[in-house]
Amino acid sequence: MKLLVLVAQLGIQLEKLTSKRHYLDFNATSPFAPSVSEWLAKGDLLYANPSSVHATGKKGRKFLNEARDYIYNTFKLKPKEFDLVFHSGASEGVNALVKGRALHLMSEGKVLNFFRSATDHSSVRNMQDDLELLGHKMTVFPVKETGEINVEKLIEEINKAEGEVLLNFTPMNNETGVCWDWKLANKIKKETNCLVHMDTVQTVGKVPGWNELDPEMDLFTYSAHKFGALKGVGFSFIKKGFEFRPFISGGGQQGGLRSGTENTVGVYTIKLALEDLENEDLKEIEKARVLFESGLKKILGDKGHIVGEKAEFRAVNTTNFITPGVISQTTAIALDIAGIDISTGSACSSGAVIPSKVLQGMGYSDEDAMSAVRVSFGPDFNCEQVKPILDIFEKVLSKNL
Repeated sequence: MKLLVLVAQLGIQLEKLTSKRHYLDFNATSPFAPSVSEWLAKGDLLYANPSSVHATGKKGRKFLNEARDYIYNTFKLKPKEFDLVFHSGASEGVNALVKGRALHLMSEGKVLNFFRSATDHSSVRNMQDDLELLGHKMTVFPVKETGEINVEKLIEEINKAEGEVLLNFTPMNNETGVCWDWKLANKIKKETNCLVHMDTVQTVGKVPGWNELDPEMDLFTYSAHKFGALKGVGFSFIKKGFEFRPFISGGGQQGGLRSGTENTVGVYTIKLALEDLENEDLKEIEKARVLFESGLKKILGDKGHIVGEKAEFRAVNTTNFITPGVISQTTAIALDIAGIDISTGSACSSGAVIPSKVLQGMGYSDEDAMSAVRVSFGPDFNCEQVKPILDIFEKVLSKNL
């Protein structure tokens, strides 16, 4: 307990010591929201098992229920229509739902046909071997050069598909910031009657309408560290009537949908982080991003370009750019030395110099897909911050391009 408090306090001091750095990697993970840091530093960390009958356990249960109610209200969904299940994060969440559905269908002698795009996250892509081992199928559908989907063609493919179709719909891509219109998911469901999992991991605080979920969809999955809560906690909304075999068996917590003692501290930080986003100004973030991109394009000239720039919808906070012939790690290391934290692709697959699967899925060559850099801003990003950031980019890129 004392150690966790100390870590929180040290984290606050570290933020002060590194304040001259520019953290521009919010799509990988977010620093603690202010309310989360403050609460953790107080040390009232709800250590008791929330299933216990004693007073300290009941206190934990009270905080859990308070957070649960707040999350339902924030996302405009009703407990009578959706179960809210907490887990360790989106990688667990999507695996539990997809594989759990596959196992359920096996018991009925049926086959799952899981549709995912060529630009989906590795946690989605890498389920293929397991699904096929169980006798199910994964269908990969293409995207346009902009990263958008051809909705009419996708509807046609789903209607021709064998087996029960479960579609993974990604409103915001984590690497490029390209967004798909949320309304398209509703259109697809109405015209195909397929099940739809909304991979909404990146949307919180980055996409207009992120907290107005469509109750016609079947599943929604989130990771809390993407918006300022603790790592190792996430949640999924599961429509009543969606049958699946739970991923984790145990003591029957959360109605048996995800056993294991609930992470009371982690769950409560979800509430705190969401509260901090209530007054977020998405238009201001987008205005600053546009200003940043305007300056970046002048720096790049004809030696680079912005990915997905022509897409109809984009996240307010994300810029992905390519510098052909310059390996992305070279750019990232140079910027790191200059005081800027950015990413070279999906953080879950970082560490090796390999082409981005996302950019390959958009039709980019291996060379270009190895040269992409992602800049992702936070909820407090504004126009005043743009010039000092661009000054550093200009110094670094002028030496590397």
